[in-house]
Amino acid sequence: MISPTTTTTPNHNDSTTATPPNASAKHASLMTSSKAIDQLIERDSKYPDLAELLRGPTSESYAKRLSPHEHDFIKENTSVIPPDLSELIDQIQCRCFMGVLPEIKRAWVTIDHRLYMWNYTDGTDLTGYDDQDQIICSVGLVNPRPDIFGDYIKYLLILTTRIAVSVLAVSVTPGPMNDGSDDRITLIATDIAAPANNMTITQVVGTDEGRVFLVGDGKLFELDYSRKDSWFGNRSDLIDHTTKPYSALLPSFFRSKQPVEISLIALDNERKVLYLLSSQSSIEVIYLGANGNEFTTVAHNTDICNSARLACRQSSVEFTTTEFEIQSIHVISKAESKKVHLLAVTTTGFRLYFTHHKDALRMTSFARSTDAPPNALELIHVRLPPTAEPSGPTPALQQSQNSVGTIHAAYYDCGTLLAARTFGRDYRTVLLMTAMDLGESTHFNGSNTAASMPTSMPTYTITQQRPPLVESSAIIESDGNVYAIAEANPQKRGKRTINEMAELLIDPPRRFLVLTDKGVTFIKKQRPVDVLHQLIVNTQGDIETHQREYAAFFERYGRVQSCAMCLAIVCGTLGKVELVPVIRAASMLFFEFGGSPTAAAMTTLGENYLGKAIGTTGTTYSGKHDGLALYFARLVAPVWKLKVFENGTDRKKNEERSKYQALLLKCQSDLERLLKFMDANPEFHVSASFADSRFQSADQGMLQVLVNEQQSLHGLYLLLKHCIEAISFLDFSIDASIQEILQCLSETTRNEMQTLTLESMLSTPRGRVLTRELVIGTINKYGAAHSHVGYDIVSDVLRKKCSSFFGPSDVAFYRGVENLQRAKKAEAEYERNAALTESLSLFKEASDYLTEEELAEICRDYDRLRFHVGSVELPLERAKKVDPQQQGLAYMEAKNPPNDARLQFYEARMRCYRLVFDALAAVKALGESAAASRSGGDPKVYVAQVFSTALSHQDKLFHYALYNWFLEKNMKSELLAVETPYLIPFFKDYVNEVDGMEFLWQYYRRREQYYDAALYLEALATRPNGLSLSKRLEHLALAVVNARCRDPKRQQEQESTQLLQSLEYRITVARIQVRLQQILQARGPEGEEGARSLEVQLLDISELFNKYARRFGILDEILFIMKLTEHYDMFYLREIWQTILAQNEKEAFEVQNSPFATLRNRIVYLGERLYPSPAAFPVETIVEILEHYCFEHNAPTGYVAESLRAAGVPTDKLLDIYKMSIESTNPTWQSPDECEYLQKQLQYLYQLL
Repeated sequence: MISPTTTTTPNHNDSTTATPPNASAKHASLMTSSKAIDQLIERDSKYPDLAELLRGPTSESYAKRLSPHEHDFIKENTSVIPPDLSELIDQIQCRCFMGVLPEIKRAWVTIDHRLYMWNYTDGTDLTGYDDQDQIICSVGLVNPRPDIFGDYIKYLLILTTRIAVSVLAVSVTPGPMNDGSDDRITLIATDIAAPANNMTITQVVGTDEGRVFLVGDGKLFELDYSRKDSWFGNRSDLIDHTTKPYSALLPSFFRSKQPVEISLIALDNERKVLYLLSSQSSIEVIYLGANGNEFTTVAHNTDICNSARLACRQSSVEFTTTEFEIQSIHVISKAESKKVHLLAVTTTGFRLYFTHHKDALRMTSFARSTDAPPNALELIHVRLPPTAEPSGPTPALQQSQNSVGTIHAAYYDCGTLLAARTFGRDYRTVLLMTAMDLGESTHFNGSNTAASMPTSMPTYTITQQRPPLVESSAIIESDGNVYAIAEANPQKRGKRTINEMAELLIDPPRRFLVLTDKGVTFIKKQRPVDVLHQLIVNTQGDIETHQREYAAFFERYGRVQSCAMCLAIVCGTLGKVELVPVIRAASMLFFEFGGSPTAAAMTTLGENYLGKAIGTTGTTYSGKHDGLALYFARLVAPVWKLKVFENGTDRKKNEERSKYQALLLKCQSDLERLLKFMDANPEFHVSASFADSRFQSADQGMLQVLVNEQQSLHGLYLLLKHCIEAISFLDFSIDASIQEILQCLSETTRNEMQTLTLESMLSTPRGRVLTRELVIGTINKYGAAHSHVGYDIVSDVLRKKCSSFFGPSDVAFYRGVENLQRAKKAEAEYERNAALTESLSLFKEASDYLTEEELAEICRDYDRLRFHVGSVELPLERAKKVDPQQQGLAYMEAKNPPNDARLQFYEARMRCYRLVFDALAAVKALGESAAASRSGGDPKVYVAQVFSTALSHQDKLFHYALYNWFLEKNMKSELLAVETPYLIPFFKDYVNEVDGMEFLWQYYRRREQYYDAALYLEALATRPNGLSLSKRLEHLALAVVNARCRDPKRQQEQESTQLLQSLEYRITVARIQVRLQQILQARGPEGEEGARSLEVQLLDISELFNKYARRFGILDEILFIMKLTEHYDMFYLREIWQTILAQNEKEAFEVQNSPFATLRNRIVYLGERLYPSPAAFPVETIVEILEHYCFEHNAPTGYVAESLRAAGVPTDKLLDIYKMSIESTNPTWQSPDECEYLQKQLQYLYQLL
């Protein structure tokens, strides 16, 4: 089965794929664009921490709107109290309380002992609860403890009276809208209740862990409803966290001073901290522990008002401590600040910022962890109240702008404050609102000027010149007395980004609920993109007439941010016919105000946001380019680093993946809108070159800049398409039961899949590999069902929905996997063969994109299916695509030079070849198995077919590697049968000389080319190649044998005859050398040294004669050399024979034997070897020398004649010599005795006739 074969080695780049040049350029463009998007997402999230904006002890920087069309807050509508409820309110007998529960989108009102709730989104679903018989003082909605209630209980509704604290369970049934606006609420009575002991509970707050804190009669209580029933009490009770144990029993003089009365509490669920505000404007800090189950008092600041007054000493107005009386306290989320933790709003509109870490803002404290438990409560900054501007057409508020009023209700979260301020005797109420001014903040950073960076992207970098906190403010007249202020979407409380410019038009803006005695008023917080959208709507898209206002907007927020907002408006309103003028105007703004790219001057910055080195040829992209990149980054940011397949419990895992899938699909929908915009404006992004007609009018200095921007835009366009298609694939994977798919992968790969993100899929090689493995797992999952229809599902989806993300080669690969799966499950042989053949064709098409692990796994599958031809052809096809220019062969032909760039191609080819060799080894073993058969055929035929397939490829480097493999496997005999044009060059040039020639002479002899075989044998024997002397003699002998054979190709040539004669002469000389060596080995150290020198190579006859035979006095060989060379030197010859006789006499004397007993053998030996050579064995001279020696030593008659006849000299020849000696006119025999001796010898010869 094709399955991931990933190892745990951290370096995954070894699994290389060969990429064609055009694909490589495309991949590089995608990598560059991905890096740009990643950097933009990172920078967009790095908005300054609130602690860095609060400069000095006080601040009062508020921006003023220059355009009448710009409003940060808009009063949308009021959901009035249902008429039936209004009538009931008019019938109040005692008390009435009101509030909002935004978690369930309900407003509530208590009329004496009755509770009523209604859906404030549309004023419907009025629900009543009248089971209480006491006046209800307060209502709170909290989270339940997970171990008490079932999953269907989402919240607990806490009802308090002076008698008891009751708990109702709240079940939420989602409505058809699925946005919470039409959810059905069911109240379920429980038996949980605790006595209130005649207290008036004013506030109820719950933690994420299910703890419930209450404020009543100036004390803090906790509702404990987790205790089991016991003899001593109910299962629920109120725990007093304020009164010390047994304090009531102490005498009055032992008691402490008047206890602090708690008026309000604020809960920080992120940091597990509870803040208690007293009526004396002191604040106590309670740490609930890391798990949220503790209660520890860590700090209590009782001098806040005075400290705030002292902090404002440098103000032009002198304040009193009463102006700093605190009305409410609000938690500052981690999203807004890591060091500022609490905000207090005073009755006069001052804002006091606190930290619960000692010296948190000092330089020496930076090393402290921001998640450390609280240890103090320090006032770090005082924000003076604004002189607010009316928001919208409310001229009646002009007189209230500078009036003194009292704030009695406030809400704060993520940089936005809404406060209800009451003026005058008629208690007229207005809403004071402040929010961070993003235009001022961005402008201060200088992030929209080309001087700061080669691009105009906002960086929000906080340096020593950090920006101050600048806010905008507004007031809106209230519909009535304000009872509560809350955010419409409490799920995002504390989780919103401070940088609202990163939000999109299609994302819902922040909405706030203001509960009055008239109903619920909705206040919308306008983001910059909303402001621009409203500006376009108000001006009816007339850019020319209102050009000044649009230019002011672009100046305020910067060209890049404004272009991104234009795209947000275009893409957010696409498809809405009624908004076509808005789309047209926003598009026109984008192109007309987006500017043009410019050449970047030399800079010391290492890289710009697109990851390109900045130098003299750098480019500062236009606002259109950077705005597009920024908007793209903001669209994809929610899913860019999302770990879709991260583990969890089964239920939680499924829930999370459902959320992830919805998030992915939403992101894909947004990206598709941007793609439509780009497709509608192709000239904006189509890849360009210097020859593009659009740039012909540009001067040469700008030409490169324009091309750079156009190419970068095209890279972003490609990345956009890949993102959309990658999300389609992730969606398909989740729908296809991702758990089952993951089970088809290896354990290592499954673990890696937990970290797979959209970013890694698009921008990292490993991410692409994991994506491919996920596709393979999906194919295996569908194929496991044994259903033929299942095999093509995956590739069909990829072709239809992911044709860019998965290119043609990718799809071919996956179709190959599908066919391989089909082959594994096929029952008929023809069907299996057809599927295997088709898979091979597809894999070969995609071979340049295969990783080496995938290639190896495919080959293993082919081997298991006995499709070894595929295991041969596929790696060879990949080798060709890995190295299309045959750099590997050039490297080998250059004799493997060190540090050569071609080495990587050579090694890549070798890795492919090794897979072929594995297949050949497997098929060879199959052929050697007696039981092996393939469909009843002959295994040897199948083996021959596979080897023939390998040998038929025209890949010279492969052939060379294959021949090496043959030799390593001791398959020389098989290699001798090979007929290829590469075999002889290989053994000539790439095999050591001896082995190469050994093979080649056998190669030629096998083909009856004896002449060539003899030549290689001669070369083996004569060249200095380290062979022994005996081996050389053996090769010469074989050469002679081959030279004597009839060569069909050289019948009419004389070369064979000449070669034979030369070889016979050489072998004769070689034999002399062998005999000389044998003789010298017995002659002591000097002789042994000479014998060793004769082992090295074959010598010519002159060297043998002069350096060895004559030097060492080896007489027999001297005579043989004289015979071979026909060297006539009678004087030297006589001297040799005299020496022979003397040596013989000496040897006989040493053994006390007659010299004639050994001399005969010597004569016979020499005669047999030398006769009839007139140069080495002239019989006349030999007879003369021997007969004189015999005469002098009284040898038996006929001794010389018998010895020579035994040596092969004919009797007639001897008779003639003896007659000539007697009859000679110049005889050597002069004395009568000598003549008589000679006559006896002649008579002896006659007797032999």
